[in-house]
Amino acid sequence: MRLPVVSRSAYAIQKPNSLIPTHDVRPLTINAAHPSASAGSGRTRVLSPRTERRKRFVGRNKRTNALTNNYFCFETISSPNPFGMSSVPVMRIFALLALATGLSDMAVAAPATTAVPPPVYRYANLADLAIGAPMVIDGTVRDVVKIKGPEAGNVPAGYVRLYVTVDVVALIRGPGAVPPRIGYLYDAKLDLRGSPPKLKKQRVLLFARPVASAADQVQLISSNAQLIWSPATEATTRRIASDFTAADSPPAITGIANAFHAAGTLPGEGETQIFLKTNGHPISLSIMRKQDQPPTWTVSLSEVVDDALPPPQRDTFLWYRLACGLPAELPADVLAGLDSGDAAAVRDDYRFVQNGLGACRG
Repeated sequence: MRLPVVSRSAYAIQKPNSLIPTHDVRPLTINAAHPSASAGSGRTRVLSPRTERRKRFVGRNKRTNALTNNYFCFETISSPNPFGMSSVPVMRIFALLALATGLSDMAVAAPATTAVPPPVYRYANLADLAIGAPMVIDGTVRDVVKIKGPEAGNVPAGYVRLYVTVDVVALIRGPGAVPPRIGYLYDAKLDLRGSPPKLKKQRVLLFARPVASAADQVQLISSNAQLIWSPATEATTRRIASDFTAADSPPAITGIANAFHAAGTLPGEGETQIFLKTNGHPISLSIMRKQDQPPTWTVSLSEVVDDALPPPQRDTFLWYRLACGLPAELPADVLAGLDSGDAAAVRDDYRFVQNGLGACRG
């Protein structure tokens, strides 16, 4: 584009080092080769200085608006300004603007996906599984195949039978070594859309028994014997397995053998002893009441009552044996040989122990 040639300046010098616009200014003759004019036409326009400056500003402003207001369009735009700017791809303009103004730093980061925390299992539920399973296996699911036909005929409604292949990470408990890869049947619960859970690459804890005819297969001991792995769940399971196999492990409680109460010399004082039936060594409970003092109780894991232990902490193996093994009520035959006052005291002391232990699965 050829710039216009001004034949006369729009300013007159009135004083040295000072530019003052004249008020008596005659129109200027401007020769501009406009693109719309044919070559050699010699087209001449007569513009005042103010009009000429306005024309230049309007044209430049149109080009600027075309760039800034349309950079999100995936199109080519054409400039309608009088200087005939050629069509420019907007994506190229946007790239230049991004480099110049740092728009890439202004991009909003996508929100991070919130990880779903693993479920927390009750100590009593883990103890039930760990005690009842000859094998406890830590593994990662490698493959899942849906079972159809007669082999899935007895699946409950709302469930689907799957054959799951697992890569063994560790054998937490078991009679011997296991192959590095095992398989088992698993009845999985369907979601609201009727789809099975996504198990591939999921780390699991398996409570199972070996299959005699296939060394690379196991059988879950129950429908809920596949748990989602977590460090806390594995640690609790290992602790339970260790406590259960220890030589001094508290045995399972099968009932109450007998109980008696001895009143103290002062009103409100007394001692109650309750002897429990077990599948191993004996367990007994002693409850002491003293005047103006809260009652206390201890537990003995041998025939020597004096070798007593304080009440066990919750979520320990002894707590599990007592809280989950004691019957809800004292049998009537245990209280048959006691007078009414002693029988009432035994009942109160038994409830005191139960309240101190808390619910097995609460």
